[in-house]
Amino acid sequence: MMRVAFFALFGAVILAASGCGGGGGGESAVPAAPPPPPPPPNIPPVLQVSVSADQFFSDELFVISARGSSDADGDLLNYSITQISGSSAEITDGLIGAFELQAPSIPAGRIEELAFDVSVTDGKGGSDTERVRVSVRGFSGPGRPVGIFDPPLTLIVGNAPRPGTVNRGLREVIATRTPNAAANSSTQTISFIGEPLTSSSFDYSNDRNLRVDGTFGDIQFVGYGTLSSNIGASGGSEFSVLSETEDKLRWFIASRNDDPIVFSEADNISITDPCHVVGATDSSQDFILVGQRNRGLSVVRIVAVDPDGDGIAVEFDDSVIYSLDVGRSLCHVFPTVLPERVSPEFVNGDLVDLPGVIAVDFDTNEIVLIGDTTDNGAYEVLEVIPIDTQSTEPMKIVDVFSRGNPSLVPRYIAILLTSGIHDGEHRLVVVSQSNDTKEISQETFSWSGGVPVALLSGPFVGVRPNDQTRPDLVVISGTSEQSLVFENTVPEESGVATVPSFAAPKLFDVGIGAGSAVAAISENYTDTVVLVSFPDTGEIREIRPPGD
Repeated sequence: MMRVAFFALFGAVILAASGCGGGGGGESAVPAAPPPPPPPPNIPPVLQVSVSADQFFSDELFVISARGSSDADGDLLNYSITQISGSSAEITDGLIGAFELQAPSIPAGRIEELAFDVSVTDGKGGSDTERVRVSVRGFSGPGRPVGIFDPPLTLIVGNAPRPGTVNRGLREVIATRTPNAAANSSTQTISFIGEPLTSSSFDYSNDRNLRVDGTFGDIQFVGYGTLSSNIGASGGSEFSVLSETEDKLRWFIASRNDDPIVFSEADNISITDPCHVVGATDSSQDFILVGQRNRGLSVVRIVAVDPDGDGIAVEFDDSVIYSLDVGRSLCHVFPTVLPERVSPEFVNGDLVDLPGVIAVDFDTNEIVLIGDTTDNGAYEVLEVIPIDTQSTEPMKIVDVFSRGNPSLVPRYIAILLTSGIHDGEHRLVVVSQSNDTKEISQETFSWSGGVPVALLSGPFVGVRPNDQTRPDLVVISGTSEQSLVFENTVPEESGVATVPSFAAPKLFDVGIGAGSAVAAISENYTDTVVLVSFPDTGEIREIRPPGD
């Protein structure tokens, strides 16, 4: 075979040569082809390393990433990491271009530096290496620290999903901070914590992923998706802020395509002494309800403005269409269906436009039933019910949680009250509505010791078979190590629409000094946990209330 090939090639060369030069008969030499140019020299890759934070707590997850590395030749890159010094950290997940690690256990009060060499190679002898140093802080006490902040954070809105709500696109926890607290400044800023590190882990240790433009005065309320039903698509995530000293509801939007993501104020509503807001609960509604301190309640119509005609609203027109000025501090407003004896759901066969409202008066500790009995677009106070504190001591409302709306059952409000003294009296009052009659009932839980600072709702004490949406209640104490969990005791076969009942509380330890808390997704996405902020140390700790 090789010989046949050779002669075939030789004959071709002879034929090609004899065809050149014409009839002179002389032979011409075939010029030799130039040698191929030498391959270009290999250009080594350039390593670019980032760390999810500079400081971590014992056993905390963190990520060292080299995903910003590059290679001018377009070669396939390989990454490696070697720990050089410090107690051993465990690689929990090898990602493409990154490494998820778990910090070692360090004794309380000790800080240890860890060093790692991160390398990238291109398979052709080219490489680049960089040394990365992080510090690990030991801790003691209940729970597990997941972050530390200076100035400390006040946790406002958690990221744990609530039953019957829609994910509005934000996955982070919202917090506020006072940068100049030492100078007695009341100016606040807003931070987001909870950056998704990987598909299976979450990082609460930094607030670098999102930024909010602007400062605020005396924030009364922050909410995800409050205006979404009124305005529709905003081209990204959105949230609202009520500032009482500014007499404004401020609306912020951002596109998730921005890097870094920046929330900017898109529009605002001027309204006096706002302390709570509820967006539309029905697609036919074009208004929101704003509770006001020392005034009452206003109905504000919102019409989305789409200047480009692309279906993306970036601002709105607003107008106050009715104000109920009754001198009350209605700082929690709950749209619902009132009992028929109090307010008819239909007038002359037509559904009443304004929903019934159960409002909580923070000054008088009363439940105020408000409705439009004539369907003329005017609210009136229909009934006032004292909150059943079962106490002769003056009580102050600390926090309120509600679930349900005119089209979603069960409907109930949980109200946390305290005398404000460590050894004083504290109450949790659950105000429920019957699904059938809509009548209101109250259940009161009493205890003493530890001033409560937060009331939370979520499936804290374990997933129940066939029903993962029934939330428990948790009360966090600031002056006592003991906090309380009230388990939702609705039987498993009852279904999620059943009006809840709660067991007597179980105590669990969160440590002394808690300042605020929210319900949040655990770092590995598997559970709902409690994040607690400790203002004296700046720590954020993950706490898991006890189950059975």
